[in-house]
Amino acid sequence: MSRVLVSGASGFIGGYVVEELLGRGHSVVGVDNQSKYGPVAKSYDTHPEYRLVVGERRTTHPVRAESPWVSLRGQRGNADDALLRRLWGPQWHELLAAPRGRRHRHAGTVTLALAGLGLAALGRRRAATVAALGWAAATAEFTAARLRA
Repeated sequence: MSRVLVSGASGFIGGYVVEELLGRGHSVVGVDNQSKYGPVAKSYDTHPEYRLVVGERRTTHPVRAESPWVSLRGQRGNADDALLRRLWGPQWHELLAAPRGRRHRHAGTVTLALAGLGLAALGRRRAATVAALGWAAATAEFTAARLRA
């Protein structure tokens, strides 16, 4: 048959996979760092078509130079909103059963943060505290919404 590489061969699921593959006539090379269970004797360790390599699989990808704004370029979802508004009209969220975005809430959160910093710089401590508490509440709401999603 064929030679198959099984990553995590000494683990719980990997052990079943190796056993099944050997039973179907495949030659198996298992790779495992044995960090979870340590060295464990398996029934197929002496099988002539099985070889275990103890170590870690590492992949190194060349990283190209990027600007500090690379993350923002990957988040250009607002262009989709504009396109859908043009195609389907202002009620496109309802027509397509799409959830509304958080752009307006995000803008409010950023405004509260900037207001808090600006008011603190001007010495308006009470107003800065109110703005900072508003920012903290908005950030907590955002975090809770992300954890629910």
